[in-house]
Amino acid sequence: MDGAKRNSRDLKREVQDAVPYLLPYLGFKDASLRGLAAWTLGLLGAETARPQLEALLGDESEVSLYINARLVRRRVSDLAKEALATITRTKRPLTFSRNKLHKEEGYG
Repeated sequence: MDGAKRNSRDLKREVQDAVPYLLPYLGFKDASLRGLAAWTLGLLGAETARPQLEALLGDESEVSLYINARLVRRRVSDLAKEALATITRTKRPLTFSRNKLHKEEGYG
């Protein structure tokens, strides 16, 4: 296996290894931490986060996020709903390019 493929495989494993460290943030008092964790876990396709994300579907707290070069207000429940939809829609391995996380749908 060449170095690039090995490095990509190692990076995929490291990203997935982050999931257990992100899960506790879904229960934090700070809505910004809950929202960012939900958003990130969705991008990672973290199937193991499904029960905790479902628990946030009633969380109407608002957070500010910088998305697509704009500062926007989003409800934690909306971020959890989008994360769950992403996890359901993308049940295939992650790919990496230009040091950014991508999926075939075009994240990044």
